[in-house]
Amino acid sequence: MSVKSDLIRLDALGPSGPYRSRNIQTVHDIHGTPYAELSLVPPLFVARTMTALRKADPLPLEQRLDAIARAGRAFATETVGGLSVSEYQHAVCRVSGLPWATTEAALDYTVRYTDRAYLSSQPSHRSADTAAARPPDTPQLR
Repeated sequence: MSVKSDLIRLDALGPSGPYRSRNIQTVHDIHGTPYAELSLVPPLFVARTMTALRKADPLPLEQRLDAIARAGRAFATETVGGLSVSEYQHAVCRVSGLPWATTEAALDYTVRYTDRAYLSSQPSHRSADTAAARPPDTPQLR
């Protein structure tokens, strides 16, 4: 008889899709309650995955930029990895202790930044456009 866990599963992502490792680490919330199960993968898995990524043919630039923008919008508006946007925000708050407003700002930033990926990648626009994409009161990373 198997017992189904109510914990969120955070499987590794490899070239063939999600990978459930035998080496699982429990992620606890700020109260010490188990909240998720994180698959830890060996260095060989990482090396093989990175090799496969390097060998893969990239999408043409316009398709790649469109995919990045769509991914950013999906992350902020759709169910991803089995979690709705509000469930994801709740998980981040519960595990990290960050306030809800911080998760909202991060989601907004993600959408704006991925929508502007093309401009952000251009050397002549890099500093101005990444600064414009940052939400107010967000420190600039160096």
